[in-house]
Amino acid sequence: MPYVVRMAWRNLSRNRARTLLSVGAVAAGVAVVILLKGFVDGSVDTVLGNTIRLTSGHVRIIRPEYRQKERLLSLAYPVEGFHGEGFEAVVEATRGLPGVTEAFGRIRFGALFSKGERTRGIMVIGTDLAAEDRVAHLSRFVDEGRLPKPGEKEVLLGKDLMDSLGLQVGGRVTFLFHDAFGALRAATFTVSGRMRSGLRLLDEGSAYLPLDRAQALLSMPGAVTEVVVFGATQGSAQSIASEVRAVLREKGATEAYLAIPWQQHNAMVRYLTTVQVVFSIVYGLVIMLACFVVFNTFWMIVNERRRELGMLGALGFTPSDMLRLVLAEAGLIGLVGSAVGAAVGSGVNEWLAHAGLDVSSYVRAAGKDLLYFPVLYPVQSWETTAVAFGLGWAITVLATLSPAWTATRTRPTEALRSV
Repeated sequence: MPYVVRMAWRNLSRNRARTLLSVGAVAAGVAVVILLKGFVDGSVDTVLGNTIRLTSGHVRIIRPEYRQKERLLSLAYPVEGFHGEGFEAVVEATRGLPGVTEAFGRIRFGALFSKGERTRGIMVIGTDLAAEDRVAHLSRFVDEGRLPKPGEKEVLLGKDLMDSLGLQVGGRVTFLFHDAFGALRAATFTVSGRMRSGLRLLDEGSAYLPLDRAQALLSMPGAVTEVVVFGATQGSAQSIASEVRAVLREKGATEAYLAIPWQQHNAMVRYLTTVQVVFSIVYGLVIMLACFVVFNTFWMIVNERRRELGMLGALGFTPSDMLRLVLAEAGLIGLVGSAVGAAVGSGVNEWLAHAGLDVSSYVRAAGKDLLYFPVLYPVQSWETTAVAFGLGWAITVLATLSPAWTATRTRPTEALRSV
């Protein structure tokens, strides 16, 4: 076997330009796969992570009617306990379940904020801000002031919203809203802090209030529009949802509430999870396309070396020796090309993972619901690098099976006569 490898190496050095072209094609395919997967994983992880932390939780408990009218931010279908004893009963029951790390209630409602003659329609979130900060890390976005305190008439607003209304931290803002009975009401709160997150949903279209203040404003004592439940990882959502459903059955509340894991939150989340599966196929196709160059190269090599192969056959080379010789040449090209591609791809991806990519123009064009930061940080994974390296080498060898098989069928007499 070593002599076959030495012959393969010598053969590759005969036409260095053609060998370098094949090595470059394999290297480019492997590098593109590493960069593409880093970009896709970084994009999907960012959007899903923000969606889970800020909206869906790992599991959300809501009423079936609320799910149908959620876009309207309806207050008509609250979570108010298993049998009207208050939403805290649901929170306490879920906090004790295996795998649950946090659970709390939120109220979402629409309001019209005004300052002088300027008005803006936004979504207001009444929540347990201490619990919210533990899972969503809201305080990292606060560049001036602080989070609102429970019991205080304070509100946290985004920078772009404050700029559009001409507000400063410490200033007062009045907003109009409908309470749970449909009555039009107004309230004036002090701005306790300013968010600068880069997420349009937070910077332009959201306001956070203490939950107790929101319940008092909306005439919803002991009620919230949803209970969000968090586990240690995204993968724990299905098992937590099953545990919550078991509690609902035990309490006789299966028809009153739904337990929805984040994978079923909305159409965009379902689309993103599908995108990861589709791109797994695309990665293989990219390397196969690059290896098409190798396939053509080896067809040319076999046809050009028919006389040489015939002479080797006359000297005692068996068909299996010829098969090993051609596959050894392909293996060396795949090995060097995959190594170069893995080194270049992972190196560039590692640098981008720290430096980031400016995608602010894309974020501005997208809607507020796409929870995407202006700077994208691709994910660098050594597992991805190893898989891309192995895939590049394996597909290169597989692409030469047909030319290699043709080489084994070369008869010495026919090959020498054809020259």
